[in-house]
Amino acid sequence: MTLKKKLLNELCEMPEHLRGISKEILLNRYEKKVIEQALNEKIIKIRKWHDGPGEIIIPTIKGLNIYKKK
Repeated sequence: MTLKKKLLNELCEMPEHLRGISKEILLNRYEKKVIEQALNEKIIKIRKWHDGPGEIIIPTIKGLNIYKKK
């Protein structure tokens, strides 16, 4: 399994209402290059905290569709 697929699985296996992992946590688990590739391919995206600092990574519709095809 590729690291991008592993990242996508980790996000999509979470309950929908809790889906998302902070970018800092993901940088501890995956190389920055893997996260950037997934962002460039638009299978994940960054969602900002409401009125706060930090970034949350969530799957996009494209990412969810890829996950569902497995």
